Amino acid sequence: MIAWLMPFISSNWSLPLFVSFIIVFLHYIKNIMKKPSEQIDLHAEAFLLDWENYSADELANESMIYMRDMLDAAIYWDMPEIKFVHGKGKGVLKKMVYDELSIYKNQGAISHYHPAYHNEDIVIVVIGF
Repeated sequence: MIAWLMPFISSNWSLPLFVSFIIVFLHYIKNIMKKPSEQIDLHAEAFLLDWENYSADELANESMIYMRDMLDAAIYWDMPEIKFVHGKGKGVLKKMVYDELSIYKNQGAISHYHPAYHNEDIVIVVIGF
């Protein structure tokens, strides 16, 4: 049960230093894994302050990083589903989103995904099985 503690106990770590490390680590995880909203806008202007300074490829990559972070957090928080707004445009972001969701599905991390019935610019990701 405490096998993960052994490297710290057998090293030069003092107990106060170890406890401080654990507190900082847990605070870090808590801040990263905040519960996301039920609907996430993947347009860069929704989550980047300086989006004008990015190229189109960089914006798409930042959107994918943001989507992964939000989807991982939704899985962590046991949310039943999450919606991602990818928009229309040329369909580049939509393709990237669906490709990434395919990977998550193949790994068993999500149940399935589908376009929203009322708006094809939104994909609904069903997390629970």
